[in-house]
Amino acid sequence: MRSVPVAAATAALLSLWAATAGVSMLSDERVVLRTDRTPIVVYGTPWQGDAHLASPASGPLAAVFFLNRGAAPRVAPVRGSQAAARLFSCAFLPFHDAGAVGRTMTAVEQVIGGTPCYDLWFAPDRSVVDVVARHMG
Repeated sequence: MRSVPVAAATAALLSLWAATAGVSMLSDERVVLRTDRTPIVVYGTPWQGDAHLASPASGPLAAVFFLNRGAAPRVAPVRGSQAAARLFSCAFLPFHDAGAVGRTMTAVEQVIGGTPCYDLWFAPDRSVVDVVARHMG
């Protein structure tokens, strides 16, 4: 899963991953997380972004990366309330339903409690793929 402050960062990262053998891209926009199973599963959705990438495939959630532009690939852990706030800020929330917002908060807690979360700084070059792969277990 990714959190993206700038759409250009997403496009750059997607193009690098698309050229990597054995990688399945789920979406360039939104994914769905199922926290009612172990491990947490991430699913592609029909909602697509500028790259028109949408897949019904799924897989275990290995890590969460919050994307940032940087001069070189660098990863730093994000934990606790900071990870929860960052993940919550990029979730699709049904604000009209207090119960659903509560379930979303519970899901965020499950994700950060069982999945490594990282800040990822990168420039759009191939080296970022290796850095991310090392942190995905």
